[in-house]
Amino acid sequence: GSGGGDGGGGGGGGGGDDGGGEVQSIQSEFGRTAISASIALPLIWLSMLYYMNGFERSGMLARMVLETGRGIFSFSIILAVVIVGFALAFYMLVQGGDGFVNHSYFVQGGETIDVAATLAGYESPPKAVLTAFAFMLGDFDLSTFPGTANAELMDALFVVYQVLVTIIMLNLLI
Repeated sequence: GSGGGDGGGGGGGGGGDDGGGEVQSIQSEFGRTAISASIALPLIWLSMLYYMNGFERSGMLARMVLETGRGIFSFSIILAVVIVGFALAFYMLVQGGDGFVNHSYFVQGGETIDVAATLAGYESPPKAVLTAFAFMLGDFDLSTFPGTANAELMDALFVVYQVLVTIIMLNLLI
């Protein structure tokens, strides 16, 4: 009894120095587990569609969802090509510009300081693809375009992109 208490106390004392490392290790382990779970959980729940086939009413709906998923594969490829192509064009225009919008200047202690909002979403090509995907869903701010290498070209590409994506999305309904 008392030896166990001493061992626990000794482990606790040694853990005081390593306690931060142990907590960090647990957090790191949980982070890896969370990443694995975030991938596995949607797949597991989607696999429920297979088991729903055994029931009359839900089986019809499950088969419809699965057939729709198979049917939109080629549509998804075409949409992905358009999104990636325009995203890279937007990325190049942003990288070629100063990357800032809404320049504001103020003087502090005799020194002029430029305060500008940076263009978020174009830090890397994958982030630009996510930004182009958000454009497709209507999440855009036209006031950020002046921070690009050529604002007029960015406007024109944006309009062409929106029209093209809308036509592709409407063809999904056909």
